Amino acid sequence: MSAHSDSLQRELSLESQRVVDAVGEKKAFVNVLQNELKASLNGVSSMLTLLKATELEIEQKEYLGLALSSSGNMSTTLSRLQDYVALDTGQAEPKMSKVEVGVFLNSIRDRWSPMAKKKGLSLELDHFAPSSLKVKMDEERVAKILDELIKNSLAETKEGGIVIKSELVE
Repeated sequence: MSAHSDSLQRELSLESQRVVDAVGEKKAFVNVLQNELKASLNGVSSMLTLLKATELEIEQKEYLGLALSSSGNMSTTLSRLQDYVALDTGQAEPKMSKVEVGVFLNSIRDRWSPMAKKKGLSLELDHFAPSSLKVKMDEERVAKILDELIKNSLAETKEGGIVIKSELVE
């Protein structure tokens, strides 16, 4: 029984090492890929920004605007990928802190109100909780999620408004 147990232990140890090696290879590959994508995207964005400073015809300006917008979207996607990989591989931990919900949500609304107003939309906050209520959260990541939701809502909403609603659930 001892020989069989030793054999299983060696197999388990080898398999465990293979998994550790595979995770290490995954991290290395993703890091190289992220760096290559970031460098390429920075180069494209820089060239587009330089091009914007030149004299362009109306149609060229429209195409340049689309290219700059796409470049910004790619940068956002790459940033999200970096966050996800860092969390997934244990390279980053959520930065938990106590945050006043009302203050946090007001700052999100205030950041997006000018864009909503520019589109002729209202952006309201419907927050029913004590003004001093604090919750423990990763403020930066939650803000990114809300920013993305509001950005998408502004893009899809043609009239009326958007309501950011929070409620206290017990």
